[in-house]
Amino acid sequence: MGRGVSRYWLSLWFFCLIVFCSVAKAEVVYVAVASNFSKTIKELSKDFKKKTGIAVSISQASTGKLYAQIFHGAPYDVFFSADEKRPDLLIQKGLATASLVYAQGQLIFISSDRHRVSCQVSLAKAVSEHAINRIAIANPKTAPYGLAAKQTLQNLGLWEKVKSKLVMGENI
Repeated sequence: MGRGVSRYWLSLWFFCLIVFCSVAKAEVVYVAVASNFSKTIKELSKDFKKKTGIAVSISQASTGKLYAQIFHGAPYDVFFSADEKRPDLLIQKGLATASLVYAQGQLIFISSDRHRVSCQVSLAKAVSEHAINRIAIANPKTAPYGLAAKQTLQNLGLWEKVKSKLVMGENI
């Protein structure tokens, strides 16, 4: 799907979501967005404002932190999570009414030093050859991509080998 088509559908979906959430008469729509999607939401919110006249106030953080804020009463109208788990929990607790998968992500392994780790080298081989000094992942407790990275490393049998090399980010 081309970028223009994707943007169109996301914009349309965003608009429909706002209407169905009964906030279309609001002057401002309050959006909580996982940081990995914040750049896209900022662009979509410009289109939304042009088409509806409704401003969008964006709060970005990790999915876990936004979930906690909503659980404790933060007045967001829309929550763009990086996982399905948190929205489902909010629905179960009566704090949200519906959810929809809007995108799917992918984990990647990159290196800033092409002399130590080439694109042809697997993560397992790079770890076993001690070519990696540090591995940065998002905090698995608050960020779905951090949890996915941890699970991937565990499934590859690398978690114990890399634990001492981990640098955890609280956000993207």
